[in-house]
Amino acid sequence: MDCFPPTSDPGTYVPRPATEELLAALDAAFADGTAIVTLSGPAGLGKTLLLRLAEQRWEPEVHCLHLPYASLTTSDLAYWCLGLLRGEPSKPEEAENEFLEWIRASERPLILLIDDASALPVETARAVVGWLRALDGALRLVVAMVDDERSGAVLGVFDPALRLRLASPMSEAETRAYVFARTAQGDDEDRAVYSREVVAWMHRESAGNPRLLHMLATWKRYSDRPVPGTIGAGEDDGWLDLDEGDDHAIEAEGPAPAAAEASMVAELTATQPVSVEGADEAGAFARRRRRRQRR
Repeated sequence: MDCFPPTSDPGTYVPRPATEELLAALDAAFADGTAIVTLSGPAGLGKTLLLRLAEQRWEPEVHCLHLPYASLTTSDLAYWCLGLLRGEPSKPEEAENEFLEWIRASERPLILLIDDASALPVETARAVVGWLRALDGALRLVVAMVDDERSGAVLGVFDPALRLRLASPMSEAETRAYVFARTAQGDDEDRAVYSREVVAWMHRESAGNPRLLHMLATWKRYSDRPVPGTIGAGEDDGWLDLDEGDDHAIEAEGPAPAAAEASMVAELTATQPVSVEGADEAGAFARRRRRRQRR
């Protein structure tokens, strides 16, 4: 089985201090009824997973709606949200009004968890702030965004009451524990792939970034090529026993990679297709809406 799928499944969450601290802060903001919370940081560290964990924790008490795609006009955003909550609006041009009426009529508040929020157009962000003011606590917002040139405008419009950042990559010990936890779901063949030497290499190449670690782990699972910095295939030094040391430090064996050797991360990244989770779904809603408007 693939122990490192490219998904943000709360069931595969492996706790570490940085993410546990942020989850505690999100839970506190939820309990306080904070209107807007932003979660920013470099790509690939686990912001989407934190949103999905928050959704899982809060859903019994409130309505949670996770939107993985944010590059939408105000009307398209309302149309998509309403479609996910109760079905498409009676008229496309009435999507925003019907969405706000649905929230007002609900017995539970709605929390929008918006991913890739730096792609949110400024006009849409301003409209969402207007929704929050008009609904007086019935709608709340948690948004995740990468640190890029677009995020400043969205942060400025939202002016969040609480701004959180996930900026810490995994340490060597955390990488080792992470790989151990993920491969515990597999079989002996899966675990045999990730020797101490391989995990050490994965940590060095990914710099503790979970997304890059997944890419490298998947490459190794399906490739017979030895990792750079090793001599031949090398002898498998066995699976990582988490009980054998108190800090679980990774100790690489074999010579260090040559300075002239190309980075495997750069090599693999250059060949990876770019995809946006949720883009197809959002696009389908928008196309359906435009067809209705033309009738």
